[in-house]
Amino acid sequence: MKRALTLFAGAAIAGVPVMAAHAAEPSPIPQRQVSSFRAIVLGPDEVTAVWWSGHDRIGTRVVGTHAVGARTVVLGASIRVVTPGQSPQITRRRYVAEPDGGTTYDPLLADGVASLWARHRAGDPVFTDARVGRARSLRARVPIARNQCSGDPSGVRIFDLHPRTLLPLRITTKLRGRRQEVTLYRYANLNRRQPAGAFRLRGGVGRPTIVDDGFRRTSPSAAAARLGYTPSLPRDLPDGFRLASSGWAPRGATIGPEGTIAPRRGLFAATYTRGVEHIDLTIRRAAPGDWTDPPLGRECRPLDTSGTTVRGVPATYAISHEIPPHLYWREGPFIYTLVGPFPEETLRQIAESMAPVSGS
Repeated sequence: MKRALTLFAGAAIAGVPVMAAHAAEPSPIPQRQVSSFRAIVLGPDEVTAVWWSGHDRIGTRVVGTHAVGARTVVLGASIRVVTPGQSPQITRRRYVAEPDGGTTYDPLLADGVASLWARHRAGDPVFTDARVGRARSLRARVPIARNQCSGDPSGVRIFDLHPRTLLPLRITTKLRGRRQEVTLYRYANLNRRQPAGAFRLRGGVGRPTIVDDGFRRTSPSAAAARLGYTPSLPRDLPDGFRLASSGWAPRGATIGPEGTIAPRRGLFAATYTRGVEHIDLTIRRAAPGDWTDPPLGRECRPLDTSGTTVRGVPATYAISHEIPPHLYWREGPFIYTLVGPFPEETLRQIAESMAPVSGS
């Protein structure tokens, strides 16, 4: 295996917020914002080439292991997957925001990178200076407790992030009695135009399997006209975030650990982006008992939770070494989620700034 090389080029990107952006942001944000890149991800069982030009424009190709040639393209509202010898799989009108949906490759969801960003921004001294080969890195060691639910032993996960972009360079997982697993990330073409062919997808055998999430991408005001209620949007966001996509669906997805939260009616969702970062907002009608289970929870994956309030109602902040930071609460007949690589205080301030969509 070749030594992991990391090539970074291009200037920081000036985000264009659509609202006032005054929410307090713990320091530091990445010194260099990344709008696009090509990456080779050398995992323990698979090698994947990734072209990333935003959360709505992603192409991947498996270049090593038994699934060589398998490709995925995220393009706008659709996801297409083609594996050699199999029928294509297509998701149409996909959900744009967590917890209902996300993208196939998210550089901040790789084994908990978003949670490290949040802890760092909260003033937790999680990083020390280190090196990956000849490249400098910021290293964090995250203890992993024994998981009685899954039967996984205790151990440690070691993250090496690039000191200026905070993107992963290497993630090492060591569990007692298990083979050490290492994933390396090699980057090129940062903040440059990626080849158009990376986002085109043909091939497959037979008729495609099609899933339709039913999510309509519209402006927030147009969504309000169809939902029967007026959604709220944050007025204060960290500098540089802009509204990238929004819309509505008659019903949300089944979410929560083992699908413990059934679909709810009248989903509104919006995603704000700044480089590789994104803040996801969802609103939906509530049902009795919502939510005893965390919306981003997964089976046998414990979460650290803390109670807080949003506009005087109880709310929960949750984070783990695998699941991104998120805030969720019920207000009147609606339930809300806010997901992003930020500590509790920042997400709470964003939530506190929410106000009904104007002009609807």
